[in-house]
Amino acid sequence: MWSVLSGGTAEELRSGWQARDQAQADETIMIVRLRQRSSRYPDLSPRQPYVVIGIEADQFRILNDAGRPYLYPPRLFACVDSRKPDDWVEERGDDGERYAYPSALGKPGFFEDFFDDKPQAVRTFWRVVNQRLAAANHVA
Repeated sequence: MWSVLSGGTAEELRSGWQARDQAQADETIMIVRLRQRSSRYPDLSPRQPYVVIGIEADQFRILNDAGRPYLYPPRLFACVDSRKPDDWVEERGDDGERYAYPSALGKPGFFEDFFDDKPQAVRTFWRVVNQRLAAANHVA
């Protein structure tokens, strides 16, 4: 039945899943930890690892403890893995500030659309972030 539905045999499906899992495990993921609790940032927990979704104007965009993708100053964090993911597109602003995101999230106005709850932006964001988090779980 799987063969008919998927166009391949069960062995081909398993092989595809293994290749996908290996690709996720090989993916570079930038991970940081909050150095210490701050009353200014109550939505972050000390020693909690956070996957960096992107960098905007030299600020880290991470999912905070409330599950919101906000920007935070890098000085708050210690880097667990500071390697930039291979799929990030990096640019410099007029004042030399760094911008780096996966291409799907780096379009001008993307996060404005996300926070305005535009369906396409919300779907795209969660698809990219869920892939990133799944890969982080494979690496951890």
